[in-house]
Amino acid sequence: MSKKIDVTELALRDAHQSLFATRMALEDMVPICEDIDQAGYWSVECWGGATFDACIRFLNEDPWERLRTFRSLLPNSKLQMLLRGQNLLGYRHYEDDVVDRFVGKAVENGMDVFRTFDALNDVRNVKRAIAAVKREGAHAQGTLCYTVSELHTVEGYVQMARDLMDLGCDSLCLKDMAALLQPQPAYDIVKAIKDDLGQDVRIHIHCHATTGVTLVSLMKGIEAGADCVDAAISSMSLGPGHNPTESLVEMLPGTGFHTELDEGRLIKIKDYFAGIRPKYAEFASNIVGVETEIFKSQIPGGMISNMESQLKAQGAAHRIKEVLEEVPRVRADAGYPPLVTPSSQIVGTQAVFNVMMGRYKVLTGEFADVMLGYYGSTLGTPNPEVVEIARAQAKKDPISCRPADLLPAEWEKDREEAGALRGFNGSDEDVLTYAMFPKVAPTFFGTRDEGPKNVGKDPDTLAAEKAATEAGAQPGQPVRTPSATRSSSTAPPTASKSSRPERSAVAAQSMQEKIDQLHQRRASLAAAGGEQRVAKQHEQGKLTARERIEELLDEHSFQESAVYAVHRANRFGMSEKDVPSDGVVVGQGTVLGRLVHVASQDFTILGGTIGELHADKIAQAANMALRTGSPFVCINDSGGARVQEGVDALNGCGHIFYANVLLSGVVPQISILAGPCAGAAAYSPALTDFIIQTKQAQMYITGPDVIKQVTGEEVSHEDLGGAAVHAGRSGVVHFVAEDDAQAALIAKKLLSFLPQNNTEDPPEIEHDGNADDDPFLDSVIPDDYRKPYDVRDVIAHVVDDGDFLEVHASWAANAVVGFGRIVGRTVGVIANQPNQLSGVLDINASDKIARFVRFCNAFNIPLLTFVDTPGFMPGVDQEYNGIIRHGAKVLFAYSAATVPKVTVVLRKAFGGAYIAMCARALGADKVFAWPSAEIAVMGAEGAAGIVFRKEISQADDPAGKRQELIDEYRGTFANPYVASEHGLVDDVIVPAETRRFVAQALESLTTKRDMRPPKKHGLMPM
Repeated sequence: MSKKIDVTELALRDAHQSLFATRMALEDMVPICEDIDQAGYWSVECWGGATFDACIRFLNEDPWERLRTFRSLLPNSKLQMLLRGQNLLGYRHYEDDVVDRFVGKAVENGMDVFRTFDALNDVRNVKRAIAAVKREGAHAQGTLCYTVSELHTVEGYVQMARDLMDLGCDSLCLKDMAALLQPQPAYDIVKAIKDDLGQDVRIHIHCHATTGVTLVSLMKGIEAGADCVDAAISSMSLGPGHNPTESLVEMLPGTGFHTELDEGRLIKIKDYFAGIRPKYAEFASNIVGVETEIFKSQIPGGMISNMESQLKAQGAAHRIKEVLEEVPRVRADAGYPPLVTPSSQIVGTQAVFNVMMGRYKVLTGEFADVMLGYYGSTLGTPNPEVVEIARAQAKKDPISCRPADLLPAEWEKDREEAGALRGFNGSDEDVLTYAMFPKVAPTFFGTRDEGPKNVGKDPDTLAAEKAATEAGAQPGQPVRTPSATRSSSTAPPTASKSSRPERSAVAAQSMQEKIDQLHQRRASLAAAGGEQRVAKQHEQGKLTARERIEELLDEHSFQESAVYAVHRANRFGMSEKDVPSDGVVVGQGTVLGRLVHVASQDFTILGGTIGELHADKIAQAANMALRTGSPFVCINDSGGARVQEGVDALNGCGHIFYANVLLSGVVPQISILAGPCAGAAAYSPALTDFIIQTKQAQMYITGPDVIKQVTGEEVSHEDLGGAAVHAGRSGVVHFVAEDDAQAALIAKKLLSFLPQNNTEDPPEIEHDGNADDDPFLDSVIPDDYRKPYDVRDVIAHVVDDGDFLEVHASWAANAVVGFGRIVGRTVGVIANQPNQLSGVLDINASDKIARFVRFCNAFNIPLLTFVDTPGFMPGVDQEYNGIIRHGAKVLFAYSAATVPKVTVVLRKAFGGAYIAMCARALGADKVFAWPSAEIAVMGAEGAAGIVFRKEISQADDPAGKRQELIDEYRGTFANPYVASEHGLVDDVIVPAETRRFVAQALESLTTKRDMRPPKKHGLMPM
């Protein structure tokens, strides 16, 4: 007898969450509801997960109204939702009363089935929610989040199933959110649970399709006794989504199983969504094929791609293998959490930090909370050493109780705060919306009366926008939503038309009224340029000014300055314009626990243009950095000088430039280009020490239109001022970031190497002092001296943990510069790159080295130089463009540097380039050479042709004589021993010993003092 297999349809929720970021509007789902209701599904998943967030953040829809609409349109269907246990639909744990109230309201509004899970599989975190569901008379489904590790066994899943059933669950779901569930484990787990708990225990299976094997997993689960499986109609399936409903139906005949779904209805549903899906193409995932790599890394394919792009932007794309190898180690240290949202992001990000900064040198706040138990308990025991690191960084003790047990009552507080917001309707549903999303709900409440908005676009509109983008407009990108786990000292934003409440009424108000007025002012400022402009900023893949500051600074550390500044311009309608904070947010906070001052331009307000007051705020923030001896970070997203303010705006730009120059060499200055930076505004980043440009940004002095008018040349915005241009051709930009979040990450890593100011030494990271020999270095240089190699391999095996932050990675690639550490102390590393132009010094490489050396000297960072160069670049073009002048900059920079200077000659060190690369004559404190070193005026071939020209020409066998004399010259001069005999090399060392010799040399030079003649400043060749 054939067994009926029930099916849960995902098209109305998880399918479009997985395929296009939960952007489907209710109006695009309503027309097909009747067919879905009559198709014969066991349940229809239509709510929960990211639905709530997307509704109020992007679609201006009331999620509770969405649920009520589905209830009315699907009268014959069980409605199902995904509930994050104690997290409900938000991103933190809520106290029990809020959980009870949410479940009660969800049932009251029409919900039937609650699939409840915890990201760590901590049953304590679902106990309260399941009890509430049972109390309300709804169907409670307990969830086993599937993952793979040495601790996750079939027996373990059976035990968790027992624990969930003991809580009163009506059914169980084996939920695979990363497409990891292979066919045999699916069979084994389902069968073992059935055998242990009885065949009448109802089991559902949920799989994503990304790895391409999970349709077979569903079949094996069915064979083992599964009662219901999840699927998505084929036009809403595959890729990062789920397996197709129709494929499930068609694979069962003849197997002893069937579905009883109405295939005619399925065709209608498929055709309908096939017509709807193209509207949301701009939000579509890049994953369209099969990603079996997930089985190895256990990280979803999209996350792997994201990490690859982050590493590439830091010049570390070659380290992706290290990150993927580090993920399992981090996961093991954390106690083997399932890699599902959000634990996969938490573990993955920490793995990147470990590879780029050294293992657990810096912990993310979220990872620290996982280690300390604030997310719950993991199956394995967290690594005690990492727990201690987390305790020290987070300054709080580990917990073993259920995290929600530590939470104070919050319902009345939530109701009071929600009640003060414009647009609040007084319902418990609105209080719950505010409780889960306190930063987004106020804006939604204020705009709810405007009605839902559909962010989908018909294909013709999308094609027109694509054409506009190709013509030079900002490209639209998938929305990057800000972290919802962070909070602010200000009240949440509301959609206010003005940030200037009437002052005349303030005096007559009570204190409470004045406090309420203050909250309104703060909310108005936090709303920036309004919901539409903020949404447009997000659609372009960009964060707002305050969101960028949140990404950069330690959580809760930001203190804003000049919050209520108001411009004084009155021409060209400016007196009527409301310009919150004058379009720039400034203040101070901490990065990795150390003070920094920041300015962040707000493109949602007058395009971030620079007016008099706007410029004054930035200059004041810079001056505060000077007073406190702290780094200054300026985030640029501006249309340039504010035309309406004329010369006052230009004068303001001048004040910024002047401040940049005053700070130069006193505190580190970092510019982040996160949007346009045009005209005079482009000179401020150019005056700072490091520039990080995102792929959404462009910078130029004159735009494409002006260039076309003046010169007739046609060029796009991207080709003129994009990140690739400035990082690879102009050399203006030091780092390229995929987006704003990665730009903040690069800035944090950069700051981790730098001192606060020029009177301090760079920060030291605790280190065990280990500087063991590394045999790898003995074989890094080819035996054939003409063959290239990658000098970064040498650097990686000398600095601590291979952690090297390369600067200017894409420009002047024949030289490598960047920051590393030697036994915990920062060093500036400079090297010739033999696999690019043989490591020759040309104009760009000379500028690159000179600037980096000057920076390190200004901020007390020792210099470690690796030499392998055949000389300065020959050629008419180089001579005409000033190779002498540019090369002299390197000589000047090294000679003027008073910090410890250690030089290691790897292979070629010829002519003036040998001197320029910090030879003993330029003040190198220690010079070591490998046995492969060749130190001479020029290479043996060239020297023989000059020195022995006569002997060669008169020889009976000129070719043989020439080779004989070349060998003689090389044996005499092209080695390290003559230079060593003359005191120009301290020691010839075995390559494997390099790290130990460098560490000892730097240790001996920590107290170095180098006095110079008094003068205002030297005159570097410019």
